[in-house]
Amino acid sequence: MSIVGVGGMQLQELVELLSESPFATNKKGDRTPLPTPVTDVVLPSETRHVFKVSKHFTSPIEVGAYRSVAKIPGNINGRVIRIMKEMFDTMLFEVVRERHAWAYAINSARHNFRHFYEFSIICNALELKAIDKIDDVIEACIASMNDREDLFEEVKRHALARNYMIDETGKSVCDGALDDLVEEQRIITLKEIGSDFERVTMNDIRDVLQWLQPERRWTLIIRP
Repeated sequence: MSIVGVGGMQLQELVELLSESPFATNKKGDRTPLPTPVTDVVLPSETRHVFKVSKHFTSPIEVGAYRSVAKIPGNINGRVIRIMKEMFDTMLFEVVRERHAWAYAINSARHNFRHFYEFSIICNALELKAIDKIDDVIEACIASMNDREDLFEEVKRHALARNYMIDETGKSVCDGALDDLVEEQRIITLKEIGSDFERVTMNDIRDVLQWLQPERRWTLIIRP
């Protein structure tokens, strides 16, 4: 258990206050073991599923949808995945929305499940003519990421700048601390986060891209 204090109280005052509360009571039991990160990921038993809405519902639908999900080992630096996500968001916007005009919004998402990460590419409303083409476009985006050092440097620079330009409120400090405890089992300082970002290289991005190959992703296509 971790206690987060916000305000003008000195650390020793907080410790003394806690020592007089039920938190100081000795409790029996075993400590919950820390998660062991997955270092390898088995291939999914199914890689692609097409769902046709008209087979199950009578309501008319005039758009398609796309979602592709990959599982990434938990021993990878999470800042690498964050930078990769922002690179993907930029590329998906440029290619799918700006160049092809197939969707208003398409983006990626990352989730830390402590043992492993989940990385998703999501489009909830896709132009019908794009349904049969979106797979090839996504694969092309993943392949082209290997050569986008320019985009990598831009995203990394922005991530470092944002890390040290945070105007935190008390609530956001507590929320951030709780997120750290859930994902890392400890509170992470901005200095450590910055150091993690500094260490990320383009080769780290290339290493993670191997987990996004078609045989390692589960893709859902929704048709009318």
